[in-house]
Amino acid sequence: MRFREQRFLTTWAAPLLLFLLVDTVLFSKVLFSPGVVLFWDFTFPIEPENFIRYHYPLWNDITSQNNFETLYRLAPRLPFMLLVSCGVSVASVLKIMLVLPILLAQVSFYVFSRKIIKLDRPLSLLVSLIYGISICSLDFLYKSSLVWGYALLPLLLTCYIRSLQTRSLRLIILSSAILVLVSVHPFVVAISLTVLTLYTMLHLSRSYLWVYLRAVGIYALFGGYFVVPLIMASLSNGALSPAESGHYILTEQAVEYLSSSNFFHTLLFTRDVLPTVDSYFPEARPYFVIWVLSATLLLTLGVYGLLCSRIEDKDKVFYSALLVVFLGLTQGTGGLFGGVYSALLFDLPAVGWMFRSPPKWQLYAFFPFAVLIGYLLKAHKRAVILVLFAATVAVIPTASQCLFEVYTPVEIPKEHSEINQLLADLDDDYRVLWYPSYQERPLTWSASGHVQPFDVLSSTKDTMSPRWSSPYVTPYLYSYAYGELELVDAIPLFMPLGVKYLVFHNDATEPQRSFDDRVLPQLNQSDGFTILYSSGEWSLFQIDGEAAPPVSVVDNLCLTNTGLEGVQWLNQHGASVFITQDFLALPPALQDSSLLVAKGDISTDLTVQLCQHSSFIAPFSHTYQRDADKAWSRASVCDLTHGEWHPVLEAAGIRNWEFDYGEGIAFTRGSASLEMPFSIDAAGPFYLLCRYLGNIHGSGISIRLDGEIVKTIDTQDQVNSFAWDETLLPEVGQGGHSLTIQSKGGFNVVNFFALIPQGEYERVRASVQALLEDKTFICLLEAETDLSCGGSDGQTLMLGSSPAWRDLTLPREGLYEVALRLSGNASVTVDGKTSNVSGSQLEWVYLEPQYLAAGSHRIEVAGCVDAVVAQSFEEGQSNSWKSASPAALSVHVDNTRAASGNSSLKAEVSQGDPVAWRIAHSDFIDIEPG
Repeated sequence: MRFREQRFLTTWAAPLLLFLLVDTVLFSKVLFSPGVVLFWDFTFPIEPENFIRYHYPLWNDITSQNNFETLYRLAPRLPFMLLVSCGVSVASVLKIMLVLPILLAQVSFYVFSRKIIKLDRPLSLLVSLIYGISICSLDFLYKSSLVWGYALLPLLLTCYIRSLQTRSLRLIILSSAILVLVSVHPFVVAISLTVLTLYTMLHLSRSYLWVYLRAVGIYALFGGYFVVPLIMASLSNGALSPAESGHYILTEQAVEYLSSSNFFHTLLFTRDVLPTVDSYFPEARPYFVIWVLSATLLLTLGVYGLLCSRIEDKDKVFYSALLVVFLGLTQGTGGLFGGVYSALLFDLPAVGWMFRSPPKWQLYAFFPFAVLIGYLLKAHKRAVILVLFAATVAVIPTASQCLFEVYTPVEIPKEHSEINQLLADLDDDYRVLWYPSYQERPLTWSASGHVQPFDVLSSTKDTMSPRWSSPYVTPYLYSYAYGELELVDAIPLFMPLGVKYLVFHNDATEPQRSFDDRVLPQLNQSDGFTILYSSGEWSLFQIDGEAAPPVSVVDNLCLTNTGLEGVQWLNQHGASVFITQDFLALPPALQDSSLLVAKGDISTDLTVQLCQHSSFIAPFSHTYQRDADKAWSRASVCDLTHGEWHPVLEAAGIRNWEFDYGEGIAFTRGSASLEMPFSIDAAGPFYLLCRYLGNIHGSGISIRLDGEIVKTIDTQDQVNSFAWDETLLPEVGQGGHSLTIQSKGGFNVVNFFALIPQGEYERVRASVQALLEDKTFICLLEAETDLSCGGSDGQTLMLGSSPAWRDLTLPREGLYEVALRLSGNASVTVDGKTSNVSGSQLEWVYLEPQYLAAGSHRIEVAGCVDAVVAQSFEEGQSNSWKSASPAALSVHVDNTRAASGNSSLKAEVSQGDPVAWRIAHSDFIDIEPG
């Protein structure tokens, strides 16, 4: 027994202690410096409760998002969660999380060296140190999930190879358990299963195949708890459609950039794209020459190890194939396997997004390279000096920057913790928002600028994360509210979400600092905010007014297709509105809604929504371009990081915040063509509907079906707004077809196409009219953007005698009232009937109701106007009715439609809330003569 204990100590405990000592010394500045490690993707909550909720359960109520992205990492993260729950500070746990993969990589490769390569202990120690502290491992250390898989790959392969040799059930189960532990990222799972599959295929036999199936089967069975969330995360981030993809809008230009590493640099395991360090080599020429020679020598020794060592032929093919394939894929679309990489990225359904960054392959390429170094030392022990010298010189520049600069902790300002304590002491259930969002900009307390929104993750009061909580939270609350509006004007956007508090940190450096310096005085001077805390660069505000409670019951629903500007208007007028762009998947909401707000023809939107057999063709899903001058390129309203859309509009002098309905956007500025294949289940006549952006720079697009032009659309319009085009196709055959859009130059934008059987479309279109009979309809127009006009100051429409106009499509007949928000005098003409109105300080002024039939009508406005509203009327719509005195109320018979034999009772409040409904009509009633 004593002999076995002594053997264990010398064989395994001593190497472990050695690795631990070396790592502690090397990472001493990281481990023992005060502060928190925050670097790019290595961003975690720094509050204990938040750290646990970040991983479990499925819903994180603090950040208002699901935990699909972190739940499948629960297995390897569980020890760290236990440390936090036992009282260990999150800052200390994060330091351990950063360094532990290096230690695991060393131990894991040591086991591999001893059991598989059959190296002696000193050489195993050397190769394991090289594997653990390499350029690649340090470069990717902030990618904790990737490095975790890299660290356990040698141990996984060791257990699996030994299980093949011994058929030991214990080793098979251990292999499956390690697979569960590396299920921290879809890419890691794919790499691990690929390595095991390739090894099995090269050594294929019935017994090996049986072991493989059992190992993978046990993993699928017991790892399902972690695998299912992983699959769900892949689906939520994958390339199924923009609505499902959420975050990763891949373009060929972006991939081309990520694939632009120099091939020689790739062979030396350095990268030119998104490097972690400033330089992988010393700048001084003598040292640079030494570094290049050393790195090249190490590469040469690895190749020599493949050629000269006594490796079995199948193993030689296995390790060389891994090395060549991984290094080739590191080059992305520009490398040896560019076609394979493109197929993985663009053609693999749902999970192709996980291959979006070619440098990931380089990390795993170092594993077969280290194995070849091990076999070299096994065959030529005298080469140990060369290997030690070359590996040490090659890694020194990277290690010195990573260990003493890049990964050193930063001290978060004390004001952050003080505000968090104040928020925790507030005894209510309202939310807080943190502005501006940390987007990896240089800060006064972190010059590197690689800080992501840790403040939101660490909030002691519920908030809404700009990262993944919803694809619409970021554009709605962080881009639109902070970038497009004055933050003080965004209060109506916050209240329906239960937001009552706002934290503002003015800690960015230029150029962001100039913008933030302008916002802070506005908050301090605004009547809508009360300052609760102010110290240094941090402030806490309370939003005055009644925020929506955490759980509230609404009286009725409102549907709108106006985009973010319309939502803002509704919020400003007391509506509790929040949005989802998935408007086409809400038939129950449509049935239950009582109010429809639109900019134009909402009937088509509703018809497309209700048709059961619509075939959607989204150009977004058929292009991966990002060069709009040459090709149809992709963008999305909901992806601000990878598929920017509003900056494109801003550069074109266009202001539009309408929805893309989750189908993405394809746009071009040149003469470009895009072919989109689709299939039809049953032949027949179809309506082809196209949603496109009419705009001042538009020219035209032609639509071809199977090579024949079926429609040409003129996209030039003074009003920058999305519109529908409807075309009847007399006969479309069953099977596969091709739809092609050709731009004629100019700025052309297409949202999506809908192909609907003629009979169903006409039936549903008629039913929509009946559906709208009992709903209030409001047509909302922003004067300076939604009217065809001659001039604007960007805030109000400034016109002299020349009118501005807009053709409106009303979904149903009825009495309509036109309201204008104006200053001064204006004239309004609706279908030739002119009314003169006046107002001051941009107040709302109402015209007499006018009967309008369903269909198209023209409204013309001359004067100084900010907004125009045309609304239908229902009874009992306003608090003004409840508060009006009898003297203020007049009732009389309205003979607007006397010619048709119908009249109605009309009641009008002469005083009351100027923005409330002031006139109501009963249904039309028959009145006996006399």
